[in-house]
Amino acid sequence: MDVMPKRFIHACRTAASELELSVTPWRVVLLPSSKCLVAELWIEGFGSPRGLLLFSSHEQLEGYAEELKRECWAHVVLAADHGSEPTHAHIMQHLRSWGWFGAVERMPSWLISV
Repeated sequence: MDVMPKRFIHACRTAASELELSVTPWRVVLLPSSKCLVAELWIEGFGSPRGLLLFSSHEQLEGYAEELKRECWAHVVLAADHGSEPTHAHIMQHLRSWGWFGAVERMPSWLISV
């Protein structure tokens, strides 16, 4: 599990249209154990077949990280903010490293051109 600065959420939401990202704030996930988790952001198509969930703290996961993985969710816990807001290039670099799992026809053009 990666740890990302909290500014990453704001940068992703701001850059979503330009980077052709499908992002949803406050994604609720109900696990088979009946635990309900709320992620600050959900990025569709990246990280796993179900997408990438961004959480602000390890406490939010309360020991449910393995269950998230079993249910095919990728997730990242965000660290405290340090430095400047991530650039589009920074966001793209991280998204590339998490990998594309969505439909080929929905793949962002910047990812195809690599």
